[in-house]
Amino acid sequence: MSDQIMPPITVIGSNDEHYDPFPLFRPFPNMGPPPPGQFSHDSYCTVHQSLAPDIIPKDLSLEFLRDTAIHIANKIIHTPGSQNHEIGTFIIKMANGSLRTSELVKGELHNVNFASGPLNAGEVIVAMIHSHTPIAGVETGIPSSSGNHAGGGPGDTVVARNLLNSSAVDPGMLNYIVDIASGNTYEYTAAGPDVRPLGANITKDTVPGRCPR
Repeated sequence: MSDQIMPPITVIGSNDEHYDPFPLFRPFPNMGPPPPGQFSHDSYCTVHQSLAPDIIPKDLSLEFLRDTAIHIANKIIHTPGSQNHEIGTFIIKMANGSLRTSELVKGELHNVNFASGPLNAGEVIVAMIHSHTPIAGVETGIPSSSGNHAGGGPGDTVVARNLLNSSAVDPGMLNYIVDIASGNTYEYTAAGPDVRPLGANITKDTVPGRCPR
């Protein structure tokens, strides 16, 4: 049984006004206090160093999407019950280029079902993100696959790939896994094979940099 845990999140920003959550969570040493607010066009921004996936959503800054995924991941990690319930949502690009989520949903120990809900004109799903609860001796930052899913069912990679058949989903949709055990978020393409190696760790791949203008 899944239930809603919080309303959708809207991240105001786009390629033109960059959202950067890291100064709020991990200001870099010797850079002084972070500026007020969530937006910055100075050296307090961070830049992800991981290589871009082979396919990404069109007309969207990957840096902006990655920062948004980390912002959502932090909310998931700090939600009561996240150690024992998977939590997930879709990331949706609005017509004006801003990003929002569908309702964040708390599921079961190893499973969560979430839906985009109705989309407005010009909106498209660009990513999905959900958490994996800790399992002793198992790398839980990897998406589950057919025959290797603790909760049963088709697995994360099959679900993500099947979503690409929908006209509401960008062909370059990405799939983010929040590993509750480590606190890291890993990036995967929706397109691709069932079994994946560990993806890019977009939580720990950043260096100080200048925000895109």
